[in-house]
Amino acid sequence: MISNYFDTVNAGPKTAKQSYETIAATLPEVPTHRWLFLSDNVNEVVAAKEAGMNSFVVVREGNASLTESERQGQVLVESFSEVDLK
Repeated sequence: MISNYFDTVNAGPKTAKQSYETIAATLPEVPTHRWLFLSDNVNEVVAAKEAGMNSFVVVREGNASLTESERQGQVLVESFSEVDLK
């Protein structure tokens, strides 16, 4: 369900846990663990996970390579077909 959009003006910095808490608060009937956030920025993924969301790192051609430490503890996906929330 898409009902809104969020950016740094209405939600806050994308690397801050509070930003994802603000986003989740817009739909309080949806538990935070039911949200999915995808990004090619590991710091954004970490912040969303800290807020309780499912969050995966999207690996895309042309992006900077991830270091081994950035990959550690992350779910890496290259397409929507790889997203599995079971």
